[in-house]
Amino acid sequence: MMLLEVAVTAPVRQTYTYSADEDNLLDSELDYVGKRVLVPFGRRPLIGYALGKSRLGESEFQIKPILKIMDEVPYFQAEQISFFRWVADYYHYPLGLVIKTALPGGLTARTSKTISLTEKGSKLTVEDLPQNIAAKSWVVKLFSKGSLGSSESSLVISAKEERADLDNLITRGIASQRNTVEKDRVKAKSELCFGLTEELKASAEGAADPIEEFEKKCSPYEDRKLSRGEKKILKILLELQQDRSGEMVPRKELRERYPYGERLLNQLACDGVVKKYNRRVYRSPFGELLPHYPKPDVLSAEQKNVVSVVCQSIRSQCYEPFLLHGVTGSGKTEVYLQAAEEAVASNRNVLVLVPEIALATQIEAHFISRFKGKVALLHSGLSAGERFDEWWRILNGEAAIVIGARSAVFAPLLNIGLIVVDEEHDSSYKQDDGLRYNGRDLALVRAKSTGCTVILGSATPSIVSHYHGRTSKYQLLSMTRRIGERKLPEPCIVDLKTTSGKKGSGLFHPVLQKGLQETFDNSNQSILLLNRRGFATSVICRDCGTVVECNHCKVSLNRHRQKNLLLCHYCGYSLTGSVTCQTCGSDNLQPIGFGTERVE
Repeated sequence: MMLLEVAVTAPVRQTYTYSADEDNLLDSELDYVGKRVLVPFGRRPLIGYALGKSRLGESEFQIKPILKIMDEVPYFQAEQISFFRWVADYYHYPLGLVIKTALPGGLTARTSKTISLTEKGSKLTVEDLPQNIAAKSWVVKLFSKGSLGSSESSLVISAKEERADLDNLITRGIASQRNTVEKDRVKAKSELCFGLTEELKASAEGAADPIEEFEKKCSPYEDRKLSRGEKKILKILLELQQDRSGEMVPRKELRERYPYGERLLNQLACDGVVKKYNRRVYRSPFGELLPHYPKPDVLSAEQKNVVSVVCQSIRSQCYEPFLLHGVTGSGKTEVYLQAAEEAVASNRNVLVLVPEIALATQIEAHFISRFKGKVALLHSGLSAGERFDEWWRILNGEAAIVIGARSAVFAPLLNIGLIVVDEEHDSSYKQDDGLRYNGRDLALVRAKSTGCTVILGSATPSIVSHYHGRTSKYQLLSMTRRIGERKLPEPCIVDLKTTSGKKGSGLFHPVLQKGLQETFDNSNQSILLLNRRGFATSVICRDCGTVVECNHCKVSLNRHRQKNLLLCHYCGYSLTGSVTCQTCGSDNLQPIGFGTERVE
């Protein structure tokens, strides 16, 4: 009997031991690692993740068996388990839920309760029930369909009055309640393909009329001739296969050429003239045609120095963190690309993290221009199917470079040689619900556990990273010049408390007014950024000084003049613009502060 360690998808900190009986027995404990299993947990079944051989020895307790192995192949690597354990311990989060967070969303199978009629109940009708129960809509549906779905069953079970009627039916043996496992919301996509048999392809080579050769050499057709439709679809199949260098032809392409040929192909497949099979199709996350960025002929002196240091670290195959402090436009992206080339050349993989999806779409064009089909994407902007396929490509070793937002730090990459965290200072690397983790910090932890180089890049490093760079915890690399010696914009900080002896006018400081006017006179454009929505940031009563607040959040309501609303930007609570003071009843209310509407 094999004893396995399983992390269940429940809010519990520990893992549990289950046995594998004859129905779920594999060759060794390692064959279970990374697979989802259905296990009994209390009064209900739960989805869990097999972690390997249990650490528990002989026990006086009865060990429950695994109910079902959910997957034929694992969805995470055995090498990732120690990383998952570290995350669970550090962030005080259940290990099973850590793994659930790491996996693509479509793989989160759930167990639920469903209501169905028993054999006794199926012989009855609604009229045989008491009138107060027979009048219920869910009872009518149960008897018409024989069972209720998981969502409908959940509503009945959770409602107190409905639950009493359900218990009545269960006690009388008319209905039953059972646990079911909902199917995954995403699965592998495939397409049906057709192709000629090797014998027929060989007979077609050099033949003046391949179709006649088919009739002569194909045994199923010795006693009869091919029909006109069969000849036509075979000719189309032969042409398409030759155009595809002998590869199988998808059914979709054959339908476009001959809409009525599929029935004929199925018959020919039954007779052994053609072969067919379902081929795995990957849903591509790369929608639009991306721009091509050629490799630069020369690097700047600073780029050469940084690339040399980083590549030497990659070749050493040891953990070494770098803080790349480079001004905007200094060529940090090219440093990432050159370092990735060094890692890929050493048959090692690369993980690139960006704080936002928008940045991922920008940097992916650079990497695809250099590495083409070796790049995979992982972020929440992908559909469930695209994310599942990209995860599968990474798991199978078909992608050497993974680009994504913070969740990509859990990608099932093996043999990582380089981790890049671009814009490492950005607060978007912090997950603020569920498993509250920092993607940048986990990138460092994963780099240390795998023994690889990690680059934290930023034009404005965080205070923590900058301190670690100065204290030699990180090796600090600086790039102070832009590519082509382009000048950086000169910032001007204006103290709004002073106006340099001149009286301010309106919302704008005289310095800003002057700059806007000069830009306009030179036929150039200006951009004004203001992080305040609406017309005014608050509304105050001029008689008693009370600020109009949200009843839920106790923060001031923002005035939106175009919609004539007072709106809370936290919870969405709103009041009409024509309100009176809740304290004194006065309607003498004054907007205070300014937002984008007021600037317009």
